[in-house]
Amino acid sequence: MAAREHEIEFATRQAKERKLVEEVRHKSACLKSSPIFPTKENIQCKIRNFIGSVGTIDTSGCLFKQARQIEVSSTLDKFLAAEGILMWCN
Repeated sequence: MAAREHEIEFATRQAKERKLVEEVRHKSACLKSSPIFPTKENIQCKIRNFIGSVGTIDTSGCLFKQARQIEVSSTLDKFLAAEGILMWCN
């Protein structure tokens, strides 16, 4: 009688162990297939490229001059850092 209970307990323990191993494998596979989040530098670079493209599209040059003024005063870098952090957190 005790041997049978021991066998049942052993089988349930093995089933729990197999379930945990499968859960770890599944989570590992999900992590590998998930998209990688961009770094703060990547986001800042994309924003700089966008601002640069807006400046070149502007025919009057007003936007380009304003963007240069912002960039010179280093406000742009602070803005990009804040935007990069916000995008990274989302």
